[in-house]
Amino acid sequence: MPVVSTGIMAIRARDAAERLAADGIGVAVLHVPTSKPLDRDTILTTAAKGRLLVAVENHTMIGGRGEAVAATLIQAGVKPRFRRIGLPGEFLEAGALPTLHDIHGLSVDRVVATIRGGSKPQ
Repeated sequence: MPVVSTGIMAIRARDAAERLAADGIGVAVLHVPTSKPLDRDTILTTAAKGRLLVAVENHTMIGGRGEAVAATLIQAGVKPRFRRIGLPGEFLEAGALPTLHDIHGLSVDRVVATIRGGSKPQ
């Protein structure tokens, strides 16, 4: 299954993919460095390869890369199961970065859990 990410989250997605591979779950990490222009062809080709597409970003999901990926999928009529991992569009509490990342699903453990949960047939 493909995971779309960039920056520090690409590293976390890679780490999550390595953990999941040990359990027989194949994850391909697609680094998407820009939202504008978004590489729509690569996104659509990648989405066609899996039953779940996950977008992981280290900032608010409102107006983020995951939203751009979702719009691309909708406009093309592609309908994989889709999950976004990122920060909510609201005021966040202060705290140590690792704690905040875990609270909001951005730690490697939480990314693994989201992918693992989304990879189960429903």
